[in-house]
Amino acid sequence: EKDLQLDGLLHFVLDDCDQCLDRPDVQQDIRRIFDETPRRKQVMMFSATMSKEMRDLCKKFMQDPLEIRVDEESKLTLHGLLQYYVKLTEKEKNRKLNDCLDALEFNQVVI
Repeated sequence: EKDLQLDGLLHFVLDDCDQCLDRPDVQQDIRRIFDETPRRKQVMMFSATMSKEMRDLCKKFMQDPLEIRVDEESKLTLHGLLQYYVKLTEKEKNRKLNDCLDALEFNQVVI
């Protein structure tokens, strides 16, 4: 429907790309959106499991792709990772986020 302005897009990111592209209806939607984005953009596709056929399909979306693989599952473990979840209304979110950031000690955070 072209409601989304894509002409300034710099990055095209697809997480769990193997699952998305494995479904023909979703793959068609992704291709349609991809074709509407600028030719010069960074394309990133992520998956924990990907067959050779799926890697070949993903590479069709990229120019000069770089593939990074983690062979040992132990390298994927984030030791010391703590996760917090709080159910809030939309109005409460910013205040609670500030409270958490003030109260917790961390050297990295993903929100």
